[in-house]
Amino acid sequence: MGCDIHPYMEFKINGEWVFIGPVDGERNYALFGMLSGVRGDDEGFFPQYNGTIKRYPDDATREMKHLIDDYGDDGHSHTVCTFEKICEWITVKEKDRSITEESSLYAKKSIFFVEAWLKLMESALKDGFTEDARVILWYDN
Repeated sequence: MGCDIHPYMEFKINGEWVFIGPVDGERNYALFGMLSGVRGDDEGFFPQYNGTIKRYPDDATREMKHLIDDYGDDGHSHTVCTFEKICEWITVKEKDRSITEESSLYAKKSIFFVEAWLKLMESALKDGFTEDARVILWYDN
């Protein structure tokens, strides 16, 4: 049994969200727990949308809404990871030293995914390509 993670990035350009596409994610319980607070000591750092009431932000792109709607009830725990929240989450993880030399390779790999999302966002923001960035993700078992 596993939990696949489906992360997709959007950038805000000229005041409108633009669908960028999928970013790295995989079947990874450690990442699932860290992002959503359903496993281990993590409380979850990112707000989830109740799949039966609201599956995505009102301002999500047409492409994002289409992907989520196509997934139907198999997708769950829809989550928005904003640039600011990702920065805050990584800072907390580093401060708490929750990912240390002794941490499992699985946990270290989980942090790698989120750091890769952050680097992509930072690069686009620094270059002036985008005004804001976020990852919208959901899970399926």
